[in-house]
Amino acid sequence: VRIHNIESDYYRQLATKESNLIKKSYYNIESSLLDHYERTLTNSDAFFSLSMEDEKHFYSLYPKAKHQFIAPFHPYAMVNSLTGSGNYCLYHGNLSHPENIEACLFLLNNVFTQIEIPFIVAGKNPSDSIISACERLNHCQLIANPSVDEMNRLIANAHIHTMPTFQQSGMKLKLLYALFCGRHIVTTPQMLAGTGLNDLCTTATDADSYISAINNLMKVDFSGAEINKRSTALQEHYTNEANAHKITTWMQL
Repeated sequence: VRIHNIESDYYRQLATKESNLIKKSYYNIESSLLDHYERTLTNSDAFFSLSMEDEKHFYSLYPKAKHQFIAPFHPYAMVNSLTGSGNYCLYHGNLSHPENIEACLFLLNNVFTQIEIPFIVAGKNPSDSIISACERLNHCQLIANPSVDEMNRLIANAHIHTMPTFQQSGMKLKLLYALFCGRHIVTTPQMLAGTGLNDLCTTATDADSYISAINNLMKVDFSGAEINKRSTALQEHYTNEANAHKITTWMQL
């Protein structure tokens, strides 16, 4: 079984943050159904989880099966980050998703109201709340539904990727996107849980620590040494060829 996050927990957390009663009920029902399904996999011989935390969870349910952390497959063969510096911070993602709305509004209402560093928010279908919050900040630019090429350019040229999440759930692909293609990253511990990538990012837990981290990193060029550090760290668990080999090796036993 290829595990894509602990979905029962993910939907449960979404329900706690949802104010719409119909959507809240939907998330709670889905969480219960997924929790039931996760406990019906007794005939499975192996579980390949997307994060180390997920691996622990499914080992607790099925200790007799084989368990291995195998990171998500991705389109990156090497770290392509640019050295030097950019002049803006970036938040990107699906801007209609509840988890991302919460994270983006945290930045817009609590962080970038206190610092005037240029801030770009880019992503799919921004919510009305994000649109309104961006309009209140003169140094914020909202780019709705950018093309793939435009998003790639924004990610490559940003000086800092601000990517908080307050919901611990598996592996976020946009974290890998930023690590392989972007410069500095400031994120929350929840984003990094189970990834083994803590040393490649700056962590912040609240608005004050986010502000401090951003102010400090804006003065620091992204260096070739940082690229080498990423390349070495990502080689261990985030190489497609090696991860594919782990799966095929097990299947040949």
